[in-house]
Amino acid sequence: MSINHVKLKIGITEIEISGVQEDLDGVALDLLRQTFDMMKNVDPTHISRDGPAETNELGDLISNSSFAEFIDRFDPQSMADSALVAAVWLQVREQKENFLGQDVNSLLKDAGRAIKNITSALSSLQKSKPAFVIQISKNRSNKRGRKIYKVTEPGIESVLKIAKEGV
Repeated sequence: MSINHVKLKIGITEIEISGVQEDLDGVALDLLRQTFDMMKNVDPTHISRDGPAETNELGDLISNSSFAEFIDRFDPQSMADSALVAAVWLQVREQKENFLGQDVNSLLKDAGRAIKNITSALSSLQKSKPAFVIQISKNRSNKRGRKIYKVTEPGIESVLKIAKEGV
């Protein structure tokens, strides 16, 4: 029987496992499953690529204010900027994995900042390089076929950068 080695690297974490091949296959698969299961329960305001979570800073800023207070800190100058700030709020504060344009506009409307054409605002965020928002699917269960979006990491980083400069 020969001893084999498996190295798993997830982000900055690296795990090396040694053993008989048949055992390694099962252990590595179990480890991956457990890692993905744990990630489902992680608070998105505490996710980071390296060191202290940048998103945690945004989470702290969000958790200590209402949405109206949060968006007022940014004073967005365009419909797209308003949509991005609202989308980040939904994803980070309300922990929505994804959202509809209607969700974003409802939040903005409650804060007195409704957007006439939310789809256009979100489309411009998709077209930015890098994209701040991506469309992950289209709900075809009704006539309207509502698009489902998600804020990208660069989108969250953009809002955090503005927060650091303006707050």
